[in-house]
Amino acid sequence: MSDSLSAAPAPTAAVPTPSPRAQAFEAFRTLIKKEEEAAQRRVDQSKDGGFVDQGHEAARGVQERRLLTLDAIRDQAIKTREAIAAGALITLGNTVDVEGEKGERKNIYLIPNGEGRKIKVQGTEHACVSVISPLGRELVGKEEGDVVVTQLGTRGQIAEFEIIEIL
Repeated sequence: MSDSLSAAPAPTAAVPTPSPRAQAFEAFRTLIKKEEEAAQRRVDQSKDGGFVDQGHEAARGVQERRLLTLDAIRDQAIKTREAIAAGALITLGNTVDVEGEKGERKNIYLIPNGEGRKIKVQGTEHACVSVISPLGRELVGKEEGDVVVTQLGTRGQIAEFEIIEIL
């Protein structure tokens, strides 16, 4: 017989899959970080050439402020996660699935500013929509099943969307 005790392997804790909201946040933050790094490379290249392009310095500063804003949003989202889950109301940082009048589905990620970007969340493309845009303003505070009517684009086209799911 052996005098040594064999220890049972320690149980491994399952790592929870991040929520779609957390995944969208990280995808958007990664996009902004890449833009910041590209701006920094342009600044560095300008310095190597003996001059500093103030536009590149300003662009880098904008990207840094965006990252700080995103970090603040993440911190706020962590504090309010339970309240959002309980009320299922749309807020900054939510991913929202909506359906248009003709049955077309859109996946939206609500951001503070900087529309026009696209991110992938769980393999699905999401349009980044600012909460200060007409559509963003209409979505904030709504819940699943609500219908929003908003102006799209600069031509004043009116569109109606039903909120299908808040993630």
